Amino acid sequence: MIGTVIQPLKGLEFIKGEEFVIGGPIEEGKNKVLVVEFWATWCPPCRTSIPHITEVAHKYKTKDVTIVGVTNEQDENTVKNFVEDMGDKMDYTVAIDLERSARNALFVPSKASGIPTAFILENNKVVWFGHPMDPAFEQTLDQSASRASARAGSEQGGEEDL
Repeated sequence: MIGTVIQPLKGLEFIKGEEFVIGGPIEEGKNKVLVVEFWATWCPPCRTSIPHITEVAHKYKTKDVTIVGVTNEQDENTVKNFVEDMGDKMDYTVAIDLERSARNALFVPSKASGIPTAFILENNKVVWFGHPMDPAFEQTLDQSASRASARAGSEQGGEEDL
């Protein structure tokens, strides 16, 4: 699973945050970091990790890191009401995986056994997956974000030299 490159996923309905394509094209010379976190409204451990994911989203807000919580639940009203009730505790992008494309591209091949499970992708390539409260999650994300920032910084520096 580590090293798998994710192709563009369809069938996601974004109910909070800006819509984008998981596995979509990345501007040449950019380093894009994406966290895809699988969760559900009925999952007590997910409810515990949601504020943590929000903290992580705030920490990396100025970096080229995007965080999206993805649920397989099909009842849009249940998910929307849950997200609204969470308010600022769930302050990141949220999508419903209507066609199970994210589940089939990430969760199933990883043989993950439960939720919450987070995946860190760098330029659409899986570099880590596991529980979002695992210290390795933030360590890996920190490394990925640093690489993204270093690359962006070196490009900016190069442009200034022209």
